Parts: sequence; C-alpha cells; structure tokens
Amino acid sequence: MTMRRNQAGFTLIELLVVIAIIGILAALILAAFGSVQKGSRDTKRKSDLHQVGIALANYAANHADRYPVRTGEVDVSDLTELTSGGFISVFPDPPPGSADAYTYVSDAVGNAYGACVRLEKDPSMMLKHTESGLHTVAEGACTPGN
Repeated sequence: MTMRRNQAGFTLIELLVVIAIIGILAALILAAFGSVQKGSRDTKRKSDLHQVGIALANYAANHADRYPVRTGEVDVSDLTELTSGGFISVFPDPPPGSADAYTYVSDAVGNAYGACVRLEKDPSMMLKHTESGLHTVAEGACTPGN
C-alpha cells in the first residue's frame, strides 16, 4: 500500500513567484501613474496660462490696445497692474517641484507680448500665450508675438 501525502497549501517557490509578479505589476502601474500626473499638471498650466491671457486681453481693451511693457523676461506675478486693476485675482503658482515660473515678455511699446511656462512632460517645450492664442514652442522661444 502506498501512502499519499495530502497537499493543502502552497510551496515557498509558488509564493515567491506570485510576490514577484505582483511587484512587477505594481512597478508598471506606478510608472504609468507618474506620466499621467505630469500630463495633468501640464493641463493645469495650460488652463492657468489661458487665464493670464484673458487678463492681458482685458487689460489691453482698457488701455488703448497696449499690453504691460517690461524690458526682458519677468515673472508673471510682477504684472501688478493686472491684479490692482482687477483683471486677475490670483496669479498661477510656479509649477510644483520646479524653479520654472510663468514668465512674461513684451515688445518696447506694448503691441505684443508672450507669456510662457515650461512643460513638465516634455521639458524641451514651452506653452506660450500671445495675443493670437496659445501655442507650443521650443524652450527659449518666449518672445513677444507669434
């Protein structure tokens, strides 16, 4: 007569294989989630930049079609005439975890402007808002006008 052993459970190897598979799946999900977060923050930047563009258009409508004049690139929050004039209540915060801020540049007489912020998902690109709308441009291309 042969004795049969009753197997009620898992071997150590089976448990280790299952734990390894779960670990691999968790790593894949976390990597995908990080990319989604970057895209979400870029969408927020796009919305914030659009709000700044609306405030600048309203400012120009009340100031003989002239935008605020600044020499060189400045932080958008330096445009105090937009908040004091009631054109925008709060400026967008700089992107989280980044030293990049929303920047503003104008031509010498206020006929054209560019408001820009770097994209997180593709740092070599920037969102640029001008008097003609929102554009994606190469880094360093924050200039007045199109």
